Amino acid sequence: MKSYVPLQPLTESGVGTMDMMRVARRRRSGQTMTEFVLVAMTCILFFFILSIFLNSYLEHSYRVLSLLSSQYP
Repeated sequence: MKSYVPLQPLTESGVGTMDMMRVARRRRSGQTMTEFVLVAMTCILFFFILSIFLNSYLEHSYRVLSLLSSQYP
């Protein structure tokens, strides 16, 4: 009869280190997705605010040009 020798040593809780690595890998995967979503939302918000500033700048420029053109026939 062969004796069983575990390839991975058990920790104090009885869980092997490979099991702990699998759990850690899943946690890192969730962290990566969370960071990706946060960065994506930040970029979308940044471009939205930038478009609002661009729109207000263009409106102001149009008003200035209309005022200048109304004074000179």
